[in-house]
Amino acid sequence: MSLLFCHFAETLVPVFWRDKLDETFKPKYRRKREVYFALLFEAIQSIRMRVAKALLIAKKTPLTTLRQTHARDAKKFKKLLEAGHASVKSFERAHDEHAESLKIVRRELRSQGVKFSERNSPPSKPISGVDLVICVGGDGTLLRASHAVRNSIPVLGVNSAPAYSVGFLTCCRAPTFARRLDDLASDRITPLEIQRLVVRVGRRRIPEPVLNDVLFCHDNPAVTTRYRILTPEGDELQ
Repeated sequence: MSLLFCHFAETLVPVFWRDKLDETFKPKYRRKREVYFALLFEAIQSIRMRVAKALLIAKKTPLTTLRQTHARDAKKFKKLLEAGHASVKSFERAHDEHAESLKIVRRELRSQGVKFSERNSPPSKPISGVDLVICVGGDGTLLRASHAVRNSIPVLGVNSAPAYSVGFLTCCRAPTFARRLDDLASDRITPLEIQRLVVRVGRRRIPEPVLNDVLFCHDNPAVTTRYRILTPEGDELQ
């Protein structure tokens, strides 16, 4: 799995393209500025075409979830919202910050001509047919999306509510998303390969690769879970 972090090259335009433009121009065209800029624009666009299609996985905020449910606790929460109670203000602020970040990400993708599909949760099947997976949320959103990434598709995390989320695994925030997209298109940002774990329960292999940690527990959280860990050094009863 590849996570995108920010390692920058020293030059803003790759040397290859400067050399290519010098070879392309004949002396009689060197003074025609419009031809120069036309070819330069074409060269830049050809770089950006590396990210032609993306999958956008956006976090579903707790506020959205509570508004869409009719449980008793949700009704109490809605009353607190309507009353403007201080205990739920953080939910509203985090939701609004996330919504604004998501709006910026969508706008930048459209402005750069990147086709994308959007969903609130990762697909049950492995992700394919895209050049980039963009996770808008926090670390939890990225970790859940990682379960569906089974090949070399890079993942770019956008911390959508930095005032309420650490976003340790994310690469940027919404205001810097366009710049990171440019960096990716121009090879100024380098994917970092992350090794993941394969988990087996007995002889059965869990299909989803593990990025962060594994939780073994009973279906009923009130029941104590007993299990044995086998290692090359021996086994241990838990």
